Amino acid sequence: MNDLFEYTKNRLFEKKDELVNDEDLFRSEIREIMQEIILPGLIKTDFFNNNVFQGGTALRMVHGLKRYSEDFDFNMKENKSEEFSWKIYGEKIKESGNILGVDFSYKESKDKFGNMIMRIKSDSLLEMLHDKKIVPYEFTEPGNRKK
Repeated sequence: MNDLFEYTKNRLFEKKDELVNDEDLFRSEIREIMQEIILPGLIKTDFFNNNVFQGGTALRMVHGLKRYSEDFDFNMKENKSEEFSWKIYGEKIKESGNILGVDFSYKESKDKFGNMIMRIKSDSLLEMLHDKKIVPYEFTEPGNRKK
């Protein structure tokens, strides 16, 4: 957990001038760090045997595009949606997070188009940063946290 804290602290310190004045940028940095923890969890499975990483997050993480994106977008190479479940992947993501001291929870659902969705959430990183004077207190205060 100390390694993740140090990584996060150093990363936020590099952008401190930007983060103090922009709550959205701070939240985007935290979200991006969480994405950097989640993606390796998927890589450790067979997920990418039939799924392709695409969209804004892929453009940023794979191709270095300077933009923030809130989600991961994947597309199946072969439509096997009837036999697909996020459960095994969600459990691997939770396991990967636990190694770093991050407690993830997830929920499976479908959107209005029938696309399979997994929503992942965690307050662990915000709890780790809370009241450490790295970022303004109100960003990590439990009552002010946004999903």
